[in-house]
Amino acid sequence: MSFGFPAYHKETVEPNEPDNDVHGRILQCLSGLKWSVTHKNPNQIQATTTINLWSWGEKITLELNESGTFSITSKCALPTQCFDWGKNQRNVQAFVTAFHKQAQATS
Repeated sequence: MSFGFPAYHKETVEPNEPDNDVHGRILQCLSGLKWSVTHKNPNQIQATTTINLWSWGEKITLELNESGTFSITSKCALPTQCFDWGKNQRNVQAFVTAFHKQAQATS
C-alpha cells in the first residue's frame, strides 16, 4: 500500500530478450488490459484505467530508455488520494505480467 499525494507505485522493467519493438509491445499490452492510451511518443506512453468501486482510476506512465528498459508508474488520478490500498502496485504487476507473457508467446 502506497502513501503519498497522490499515491503511486513505480518499477523498472528489463525485457527478457532483446526487442526491437518494445514500444509496440507496450501498446499491445495496454490494449489487452483495456487501459486507454491518452498520449504517446517514442519515449513515453501515458494511459488511464477506468473508474471503479475501489478508485477514481489511475494514470499509467511508461518511460522508455535507449537501453531497452522502461519504467512504469501507476499514480492515482485523484490528486488528493493519499492511500491506494495496493491498487497501483497491482496495476504495475498486471502490466509486467502481461508484458512478459506476451514475450513468451511470441518467442
